[in-house]
Amino acid sequence: MVLLLAVSAAYSANFSGLRDAFPPPSRLVSAGPIDRDATTVDDSTASASLRSFPWWAPVKTFSGTGPTTTAAFTIDDFALQWRAVWTCESGHLLAQARTPAGETLAQPLADSTCPREGTGFSVDTGEIVLEVEADEEWEIVVEQQVDVPLVEPLIKEMKQGRVIASGEIYDMDRRGNGLMSIYKLKDGSMMLRLEDFFVSPNVDLEVDLSVLPDPKTTEEFTKARYEEVSMMPVTTGSINYEIPDSIDLSEWRSVVIWCEPLHIAYAGATLSPTS
Repeated sequence: MVLLLAVSAAYSANFSGLRDAFPPPSRLVSAGPIDRDATTVDDSTASASLRSFPWWAPVKTFSGTGPTTTAAFTIDDFALQWRAVWTCESGHLLAQARTPAGETLAQPLADSTCPREGTGFSVDTGEIVLEVEADEEWEIVVEQQVDVPLVEPLIKEMKQGRVIASGEIYDMDRRGNGLMSIYKLKDGSMMLRLEDFFVSPNVDLEVDLSVLPDPKTTEEFTKARYEEVSMMPVTTGSINYEIPDSIDLSEWRSVVIWCEPLHIAYAGATLSPTS
């Protein structure tokens, strides 16, 4: 177990370029956002070489005020695991995962007196229902952990706006590729989009702005002024970020993917104004 944890830690921190051993394909193979009420997942990403740092994708949310058997939901075959994040108000809550045919799966996800909150985990995949026994109000949020890309479409306001700056993502002290663009919306607000991007997978990465036009190393980046825009939920895909109104983009020349815990600049992109 100690050896397994050590290998996992080295893989996550990308020591000696361990996570960079498998280069990304020239074109991102992408899955849509995992929202069962809006779209479906392209499971072709399950066999792709491109991987994100594992992230929790929403599946379904259930709530009630007494016992019930939920509608079936699907956990993808390529999910690493899934969890049921539960809360209850009073009495007792028991939540058991079963197949639609009634076969019991593993131990209960919740079995507790209330009020309380907790999380139950499972590695079972396929169609699943939750059999809930409860005395009072409860809620269960089901999420699955995956390492496929997250791809967010352009929102309507971005399509109606215009790109005022863009740049290709380049390697710094880790690997990265893709496109960064700044959109100015009709109301004057700004959004930043990472398009078909990949950076070396790790947790706690963030999108920062730098006053430097093309910082190349961590040392160079940290010697100049920089400011955080947002944390990164995944390390591959296409993502939209709202730029806070407090940030004056005229002060900034590039975007850098930064890891604060490790103090490493992963990748960057010079923001060149568009005509």
